[in-house]
Amino acid sequence: MNKIVVLIPGNPFRFGFADEKIPRTFNPESSSIEEQFERVEQDLGPLRDKTILFVFNSCYNCREYETQLFERFEIASFASFGLQYASVLPTGRLSGTLVDIAHDYTSVYSVYTGYPSMNYGYPSISNLFKHDEGQYIKKWDGDATYTKEDIEIIRDKCGYVALDYEEQVNKSKLGQCDAQVTLTRGTITVAKERFYFTEAFFEGEQSIPARIHYTITQQTDVELRPLMTENVILVGELSMIPQFAERLKAELTKLDSEYKVIAEPWRNHSAWVGATIIAKSEEFVNFSKTMEEYEESGPSNRVNYAIPNIAPVEIMSLEDDTLTLTNSFQDVSIKYHKP
Repeated sequence: MNKIVVLIPGNPFRFGFADEKIPRTFNPESSSIEEQFERVEQDLGPLRDKTILFVFNSCYNCREYETQLFERFEIASFASFGLQYASVLPTGRLSGTLVDIAHDYTSVYSVYTGYPSMNYGYPSISNLFKHDEGQYIKKWDGDATYTKEDIEIIRDKCGYVALDYEEQVNKSKLGQCDAQVTLTRGTITVAKERFYFTEAFFEGEQSIPARIHYTITQQTDVELRPLMTENVILVGELSMIPQFAERLKAELTKLDSEYKVIAEPWRNHSAWVGATIIAKSEEFVNFSKTMEEYEESGPSNRVNYAIPNIAPVEIMSLEDDTLTLTNSFQDVSIKYHKP
C-alpha cells in the first residue's frame, strides 16, 4: 500500500500514502505543478516508481498533471478519479446533491451513481473578497476595520453560524458572545464578528441554500429530483464551522420540507477517505495507466468517476475521535475533527 500516493490538488493541497488515516497538507505558494510535486516529495520521498491516485475537481487540468508525473517524476502508474465520486463514496451513497464548502470555492453538484451530472461552482466566503472588493468588509457597521485575513482568522478560531441571526445580535450587545482572538495586529475581543461574516453563506440569491435549490429544481432531470432532495451531502473544510449543518438544514426546509442533509462528523476528510477506499479496491489496478501505456499513447483526459463493484461503506463504530469504516474489501480507521 505504501507505493500508492494520493494527490488532491487545491488550497490546501492534500497528499499522502493511501494507508494514512488523514492527509498531509500544504498551501501552495505557486501555481507551478512541478513545484507542488517537489513539495510533496519533501515529505514522501521520490515519486519515482510510485502509483499515483489523483483526485481532482473539474477546474484542474488532469492531462497536464499526468504529463508532469510521468515525464518529470517517472511514476509507475497513474489513475484519476473525480472529487465528487471520492467524496460521496464514504457516506454509503453513490447519488445525491454534493455540497462542497472548501476554502477556495463552494460547489454544488448533482451526482448520480458516482457521476457528476451538473456542476455549479461559485466563490466561497474566502473568495468573495477577491471577486467583490470586500463586499462584507464594506457592510461591516462596527468601529473596527478588518482585512480578509482577519476575517478568516476570526472564522477559523472562534467563528460560528447563527441559527437565529437577530437573537445572536441581541446577545452580542449584552456581551454574551465575547471571545478573544489574536490577529496580526494583536489580541482583540470580538462578539458580533464571530457570526456576522459567516452569514455570507446564507444571504441572498447567491446563498448556498438558494444554489442547492436552483441546482435541483432547474439543472437536474425531473426523475432524479426526489433522490437529490433527500440526499444533500455536505462536505468540505468550511462545512465544519459550528452550526453550519444545522443552519443549512433549517434554511433548506423553508424551501422544501422534503430536504434531508447528510453531514457526517468526518466530512472535512470525505475525499481522502473515499480515495483510501478506491486504493484498496481489488479493481483499482484496472483503472490505472502504466508508464508503458503512457509511452505508447501519451496523456489523455481519461477520468474515472466510478468503480462498478465497490460497495458503499458502512459505519461500524464511532468512538471518541476514531471512525471505523468497513465494506467487502477494506477496513480503515480515521481520525476526524469534531464539529
